Amino acid sequence: MDKQRSRNDWIDIIGAFANSGQSTKDWCESNGLNINTFKYWKSKLKREKTLVGKDSKTTQWIKLEASEPERGVAIIIGKATIEVSTGFNPSLLKDVIRTLSSLC
Repeated sequence: MDKQRSRNDWIDIIGAFANSGQSTKDWCESNGLNINTFKYWKSKLKREKTLVGKDSKTTQWIKLEASEPERGVAIIIGKATIEVSTGFNPSLLKDVIRTLSSLC
C-alpha cells in the first residue's frame, strides 16, 4: 500500500520532478511512486492552479529561511517586485502572488 502523502507533499514531489529532466515514467520508478497516483495529483494541482508558472505551468516553491529576521525579503515575479517585511498579511501576499503569476 502506498504511503499517505499530504497535498503539500505532492506539491514538493511534483516540483522535484519538474527539475529532474526525466520522463514521468522514469522519475516515478526511480522514486518509488505509482505513476497513476503521480499523474492524478499533478492534474489535480494543475486544475486548482496550485502549480502555476510561465514556462512549464508549474511554480517551484522553495523554503526560505531569513538569516536576519528583522529584514524583509523581495519577491520577483516577472517584472513585478514585492517587498515583504515582518508583520505582513500572509493571505494578502498569497492573493497578490497568485494574481501576478497568472499575469506574468
